[in-house]
Order: sequence, then C-alpha cells, then structure tokens
Amino acid sequence: MKSLAAILVESRQPLQVLEIDVDENLLSGQVLVEMEMAGLCGSQIGEIDAIKGEDKHLPHLLGHEGIGRVLKIASDVSRVRVGDRVVAHWMKGFGKSANSGNYLSDKLGKVNSGQIAIFSEVSVVSEDRLTVVAKDFDVEIGAIVGCALLTSYGVLQNELEIEKVDPAKVLIAGFGGIGESLSLLARKISSPDIYVLDKRPTAVAKAREVGLNVISVEEISNHQFAFIVDTTGMPRLIELAYESLSTSGVLSLVGVSPKGEKISIDPMPLHYGRRIIGSFGGSVDVDRDLPRLINLLSEHTSYFKNLVGEQFRLVDINKAISLFRQGSNQGRILLSFG
Repeated sequence: MKSLAAILVESRQPLQVLEIDVDENLLSGQVLVEMEMAGLCGSQIGEIDAIKGEDKHLPHLLGHEGIGRVLKIASDVSRVRVGDRVVAHWMKGFGKSANSGNYLSDKLGKVNSGQIAIFSEVSVVSEDRLTVVAKDFDVEIGAIVGCALLTSYGVLQNELEIEKVDPAKVLIAGFGGIGESLSLLARKISSPDIYVLDKRPTAVAKAREVGLNVISVEEISNHQFAFIVDTTGMPRLIELAYESLSTSGVLSLVGVSPKGEKISIDPMPLHYGRRIIGSFGGSVDVDRDLPRLINLLSEHTSYFKNLVGEQFRLVDINKAISLFRQGSNQGRILLSFG
C-alpha cells in the first residue's frame, strides 16, 4: 500500500515528505491504521535535533500521538477491530506488543520505525499503543490525547496527587502544549492557584487570557510553591524552580534536558521533605488512566478545545516545525491527513 510519510533522514535537517510502500502483511500484534490527525510536540523536535545523542536509526518515521481508523489487524489482535476509531499513544497499554512495520522508499530504501510512528497517511502500529474511542470522539482532541494530555493527567494525578492538596500553589515552567494541558486539567481536577513562567509573547498572552498568573525568572524567588512542573528541560531554570519549593514541595521534571547537561542543587532540603521527580509520561497506567481522561474530555470538549492551535497538511510539516520552533503557535499544532 502506498502512503505519504514524513521521514527524518538526517539529524537537525528538515524532514523529507515522500511516498513509501507499507507492507500490509501484518505480523503478530500489528494493526494497520489510516491516520486522520496527529499532534506535533517537543518530543519530535528533540528527535530531529538528536538531543539524547546520536540517532542510530536513520532514516526513520516520527510521531506518537494521533487518531485514526483501523484498516486491518493481525490474526492475534483482539482489543481493536477493523473499522474502530482509535487514539494512538506512545505509552504502552494492554494488548499484543508488536515489532515495527515494514516500510520501503524508492529513494531511501528501508525506512525504520518504532512500535508507533504515525506521521504517515497509513501506519503500522503495535496493538498495545492503541485505544478504542467512540466513533464521534472529537478528532482534534483525539489528536493530542496520546502524549500532551495523557502525560499531563498522569503528572497531576499519579505523581503530584494534586487533588490531595487543595488549594495548592502551582508553578508551570513553560507554557507550551504540556504546560497548557496541565493548567486546564488542573482546574478540572482541583482548585490550584496556578502561576506560569514563560517569556514568549504568545504564551504569556494566552496564559493571561485564561486568568493565570504570569511571572518572570526574577520573580520566582518571591514565591514558594507546593508543586512545580518544568516542561523546558533548561538546567538553570530547574535549579531556580527547586529553590522556590516549599518545605514539602515537589518538582516534576517533564521536559528533557539535552544529553550531558547537569543541574546543581543543595541536597539538604531533600532531607526535610522536598522532592524531585523525573517524570516518565506521568507514570501513566494507560488502561486505567486513559479511559478516565477520555471521559473527562468527552464531558468538557469545548473547554479543552482551547488547546487546539494551527493545523497543517502533512506535506507542510516543515512549516509546522518552523512555527513550533518560533514559539508563536496559538496552541497545539495539528497535522491533518485528509
């Protein structure tokens, strides 16, 4: 089957949008999905820039959150059926775990992928990276459930347990896709006093528009926060955030720092209750947390539509990436496969 796909051929270079051949002879646990829409997030930018080190899998596909419809399933797949509408997520849930799909390009030869890589009109996805949703589930919300919203939900519920401290003073460092998701979910889960640290004009304007307190780096030390979530991965900002925690405050590191960069902290407050959490997807249990999140999103669809930003066709993905890098996007950037 032919499919248009966005391919990372060389680190720190634009993606190439090429036609590939998708092998329809599915192996154990594989599901063939026709994509409708996907979210673009900082993880893909990190992959492109190889922030975790040399990329040994080039050329390869990208993308780990989106929504689509099941075209075909392997014989041992039981949790999804042909015709189901599914959200794709990078965290592993129940179901068969499959090897990556087989993709070929006339120009590049073999194109690598993982168990989920969905910046392609048609993708082979591992069953355990898919969850069935209602056929009328909002497509724009569905495109960003699998990373931004799911991670944020896990951070708040599983790692910070924010509903147990009410009212809580919360700082969100970095008001991008994750930061905004955190703020909207926090207001539905609890009643925190939310502060935002970001200097980008678009982010500042959006935070103020929804009634959040915006502070500068210089003002951090004037506060003590029960919870701080860093989405930036910037070592100096992490250090400042740590110093601004209350005695029993918790700092959650969601953003990934570039490989080799380190932070320097005074360990003494750790002995008196202060904590740092290195978050891995919000410690999400997909099969427990995702259905709860989907119910919440379904009940408050218009509220969460505030997260939706600009939409681009797959062929224009490099324009979308450029906008993301500028930090001037109005919300979560979506890729449309229509």
